[in-house]
Parts: sequence; C-alpha cells; structure tokens
Amino acid sequence: MVFSALKPLTLGGASLLFEWSGTDPLLEPMLLTAHQDVVPADPDHGWKHHPFQGVLSRGRVHGRGALDFKCGYAGILEACESLLEEGFRPERTVYLAMGHDEETGGARGAGAIAGHLENMGVTCGMAVDEGGYIHRLPWRRDRVAMVGIAEKGYATFSLTAKAVQGHASVPPGETVADMIAMAVIALRNNPFPVNPPGELQPLLASTGAAEVAVFPFGSALLRTTTAVTVMRAGEKENVLPAFGRILVNCRVIPGESIGTVERSLKALIDPLGLTVELIRDESLSEPSAVSPTDCAEYEAVKGAAIKCSGGLQVLPGIFVAATDSRHYSRVSRRVYRFLPVRLDERGVGMLHSVGESVSVRDYHSCVGFYSELIRSYC
Repeated sequence: MVFSALKPLTLGGASLLFEWSGTDPLLEPMLLTAHQDVVPADPDHGWKHHPFQGVLSRGRVHGRGALDFKCGYAGILEACESLLEEGFRPERTVYLAMGHDEETGGARGAGAIAGHLENMGVTCGMAVDEGGYIHRLPWRRDRVAMVGIAEKGYATFSLTAKAVQGHASVPPGETVADMIAMAVIALRNNPFPVNPPGELQPLLASTGAAEVAVFPFGSALLRTTTAVTVMRAGEKENVLPAFGRILVNCRVIPGESIGTVERSLKALIDPLGLTVELIRDESLSEPSAVSPTDCAEYEAVKGAAIKCSGGLQVLPGIFVAATDSRHYSRVSRRVYRFLPVRLDERGVGMLHSVGESVSVRDYHSCVGFYSELIRSYC
C-alpha cells in the first residue's frame, strides 16, 4: 500500500523518495531515512545461516543487513503501511528517503535525495536516521536508550615508509617494517585527547569522562579514534622491501576537523620518517553538527524512544560511525539517530559482524517507534 499510495520517486539510480502529503503545508515536514544496501558477506566465513536468506530462528532474523539497516528500512515501511490502512492523515508532510549506497558514502543515493529536496525548497523540521541504539553501558551497569545527536567524521590516512631494497641476509639497522612498527606504536601510545561536546554532559552526569574513556565504546564517544586497518609491505621472504604502507582510519569527534587531525598525525609521524597523506574518496566527511536537545523535535524522538524501549532512560550521544544523515543535514538542522534495538557487549560491532541478526521483539519495537513518532510529531 505504501508504494501504491505514496508512489516513490527514483533518484540517483536506485534510491527511493516517498512523499506522504500533510494536511497543513505551513508545518515543516519530517524526514525518515534508511538505506537499502549492505556490506558483503561470505556464507563460508562462519555464518550458521546463509547471510542472504533472512532465516528466522530462535526469535531472531538472521542475515546480512538485519541490523544495518533492514530493521529500519522495513520498520518504516511497515509503520506507514499500518497507518495508511487505518486512515491516518498526518498534519505535516512525511518524507521517506531510502538510499542505496550508504555503505560507500551515500553520495549517489542520499546525496541525490538531499539535492532534490533542496531544489524543491524543502526544509525539514527534523530528520531521523540510524545510529542510536539501546546499549548496556559497562561504566553504568545498566541499559540506556542513546539518541545520536551527532556523528563522527570519517577520514583515512595513508602512512608510507620507504627504504632501500636489499637482501634479507644483511638487514640494516632500520627497515620498512621497523618504521611501520614504530608508527603503529606511536599511534597506540598517543591517543587523541578526550574532548566530548558539551551536549554530552547528561551522559557523563553520573560518572567522569576519565572513567568512561577506559572502555572502548566509551572512549569512542569521547575522542577522535585511530585504527590501523590495512598493512602492506614486501613481496618475497628473502627480500627487504623498499616500500610499506599502512592505512589509518580516523573517526573525528564533533568539535575537531579532518584538518586538525591531519596536522596532529603529521606532527606525530613525520619524525619517524613516514609520510602522511589524506585519502580523498567518497567516504571522506567532516563530523556533523550537533543537533539541539532543547526542542520539540528531540522531545518527540525521546518520547517515542521511551515508549518503545520499555521506559528506559534516554540519553544523548554521538554515533561513532557514519550514516546517510551527513547528507540530510543539508535539509534539516535537527538530525537524530535512533532505533530501539538492543546491542550486546560488542556494541556497534554487531552491525557488520558474522552472524548479524536482530530479534523479532526489537524489530516490532522498531515498527512501533516509527509509528509513535509519526503520530506524535505529525
């Protein structure tokens, strides 16, 4: 019924934009977003159920993208389907934006949708995307519903070491491998400082930033992070390599910038003899603006989150990864990220994991969250 009643517009090749017209054109619309694409999965790499069959087993839906982000994609559509069937008419227009390339930066999908809305002169009261979940915070020993009011920037740097190629039987005092190892150790021993935006104070109210920072997830909430993700050097076991490279993926906290991170990395790594170069590709993005929490839009998201999470405390947080909402910030200054999905101790690491799944209970909570949000805000 959603496809027949709202008639989606295809943009960017495969992205979909639905418009559910409201009865009051003076009210700013709401934008609900999700993405259709998923990251790859090899069924031979430890999956108990085929990653692309959507197997229902023991109260969970198993498959690649179950969490990232079919639960939101299907949840939005099912919520709207139910509301349409009961004859609900929103006062404010509701846009449904379904990108198709979020996992590779979203420029062709969400970027095209945002551009289309801009050309139409649309400014949305708020946009709601993925990125906030129900977490068991180890420094608090309880579960909270965390609404993402911002997300980190994304930047990858290439650190390159060069030396003279030679015979492995007569290694010099310093090899490419030594230089790379020293760079990795320097990155580990010199993390970026804890620097959370002031809007995170409710999250830190019951504990100190230093305590939170000792946990991986907590540290990611409070500082820019660096992760060595690719290491390449050498081609043959008896030849000293002349060239080696590591890729360092950085997630930049709001309040900092890719430029400040680049300058800090160069100051740390240049003395070790390696060069630092920013990789400019579609995934490159600055950290988002921080959305306000003292407004009706945040209260609407918070109210729906409380209702659909069983009354859990709702706290503002930063989403440590990147989403399509980086593009939708062009049409709304109030961007929030939340789904009432319970993550285990792996946290956001569940999203791209082998055996990715979502509980049936949480999926129904997702449908309820979107339905409640549309009813209360629209």
